[in-house]
Amino acid sequence: MGLINTFNPLDLNVIQPFILRMKSTLLSSFLLLFLLSDMSAQSYFNVLSLSSNVSPNNTYRNQDARLTIQDYSGSLQVPLQIDTNNILLVGMSGSKTAFTYTSNQLQNTNSQLSTVAMQIGWQKNTQPSKQRLIMLIPSIKSDFEDVTGVDYQIGMAVLYTKKVKPNLKLRYGLYANKHNFGPFLAPLFGLDYAMKNNWRLFGTLPAFLTLEKKFNKRFRAGADLRISTSTYRFSENIGNPYMQQNLNYATAFIEAYPQKVIALRFAAGHSIFRSYRAYAQNQKLDLNILGIGIGEKRQELPNNEFGEVKNGLVFEISLFIRVEID
Repeated sequence: MGLINTFNPLDLNVIQPFILRMKSTLLSSFLLLFLLSDMSAQSYFNVLSLSSNVSPNNTYRNQDARLTIQDYSGSLQVPLQIDTNNILLVGMSGSKTAFTYTSNQLQNTNSQLSTVAMQIGWQKNTQPSKQRLIMLIPSIKSDFEDVTGVDYQIGMAVLYTKKVKPNLKLRYGLYANKHNFGPFLAPLFGLDYAMKNNWRLFGTLPAFLTLEKKFNKRFRAGADLRISTSTYRFSENIGNPYMQQNLNYATAFIEAYPQKVIALRFAAGHSIFRSYRAYAQNQKLDLNILGIGIGEKRQELPNNEFGEVKNGLVFEISLFIRVEID
């Protein structure tokens, strides 16, 4: 257990929860995805979202162990119309991740990680076919054992939307966030393309992209790709390290509408090229642009077994209170 040896002295009761919290970030970083999914020029707006995800029995490349991760998340976003050209967006979101690590040495060890965030935005309609959106996203990402100023992250997104055709909207902008490794920037490109036969392609890259088929008012199905970069600081009793997690996963989904404004979503998929990198607190970058580090002089904590969990299956069930806008 090479990385653990860098935090000394530690006993097994301290070491094991750290391992589990590192792995639990697989499904806990939905802040940017939540923000962009409801700003992506799609045909609906989710006022309330409740989701449960599970990634069961993940195996490791370097040890005989299993990790099951379950995430519970919720978000509420309310648009407040100031006048015909200005809308104030206010939102809150949170998640709790429970996970179980099982090995020959330790059986059914449980732990958890939580995230809370706010979204405060302003959308201005500059012309009938153009919109501008500015969103501020403060958040806390921590194990909540000893919350400090380092756990607070401040993000911001700016998006411009233009309707270039009756069935096509394009978006472009910039997302910035203060991560544990330093500043992070991501250029944004979004679209909403209403195709023939009730097919629709929408999303905001590099966060997510969805292809959807609307069969009727009660049923939809499709596939999506989701991408995220997150960092988390862990408590002082294990040396204040931080982990950079890069997560990509693809899913197929179906959505049913038992009522006009209520949608149920069932999804299944697989993670793709997910990675975990653990660093000491003082290991920083000058800048990270779309995963490319500028001034990259960081050294990973040695023998990082946290990156050795394999890709695995993901299952999701969600409930939405949804307003159709197109």
